[in-house]
Amino acid sequence: MKLIKWGLYCVEIISIASAFGSIYDTLRLRVDTVVHCFAYDKANRCNWGILVCFLGLMTSMYSLTTSVFEEYMRIPEEMKFHETGGFLGFKIGLIFLARRWLYKWNTIKMEQKYINTFHNWYDFLMKIRRFNSMIGDDLRNVRQNLIRANTVQIITFIVVFPLQNKYVRRFLCQEMYPSAVETWKEIKDEWKNSTAPLNTRYSILKNFWEENYPFLIRPRRFIRELNEELFDDFF
Repeated sequence: MKLIKWGLYCVEIISIASAFGSIYDTLRLRVDTVVHCFAYDKANRCNWGILVCFLGLMTSMYSLTTSVFEEYMRIPEEMKFHETGGFLGFKIGLIFLARRWLYKWNTIKMEQKYINTFHNWYDFLMKIRRFNSMIGDDLRNVRQNLIRANTVQIITFIVVFPLQNKYVRRFLCQEMYPSAVETWKEIKDEWKNSTAPLNTRYSILKNFWEENYPFLIRPRRFIRELNEELFDDFF
């Protein structure tokens, strides 16, 4: 599950970075001290798109790096908000607004620029063809990448986020492995009263975890938190 989650985060990062690069390098043109934005009519709109994509890129990179690091090291609780519903909803809304408004501004710009050439179809087609040859591919690239990033974020929110939630994992384990849950409670009691070396107890718990919870397993994190006497929060 964690590899799928990391893969989705990587696709999200690549998509947003590609959209950010297209707006910054191609759709936004600086001539001396003047900034032009041929795609969205005003330079402020290009700058807005750049800032929103950059913010979306930073939040996605934070989600990936925090998700990777928490598997191998201790992370403060204040930093573990990358998989909360509010944070995922913020990322989805951010990219959705960027995609929606950039497309709307481009449509308005095209209508205003070529509305006087509708009576001359040849002139209209030539201008559209010229516009398409200049920045058409980059416009489509921005829109497609933002749609892809938004789709991946929604998949993460619907599929990955529930399985990462502590209470959902508890419910799934109780429904799918009722006998394992009872055995787990017995092992917890034995852990409290056992005088065996820590390495021996860790091995027993890890083997039990791998046998009974193969798709919910995060043994390193589990053993680390168990060592800190936080295992009562799991089940």
